[in-house]
Amino acid sequence: MAQHGELISTVPLVSATSIEETSWFGRLWDGIVLWFHTKWSAIF
Repeated sequence: MAQHGELISTVPLVSATSIEETSWFGRLWDGIVLWFHTKWSAIF
């Protein structure tokens, strides 16, 4: 965690549940969705 550019504390990140890695198609689809999301958020 940082405040005004100064490190206050560090906290380990742990997932509550395990998440399976997706296939190449899932990664491609997520990339396309992320690309559209960034383009639309820049417009609005």
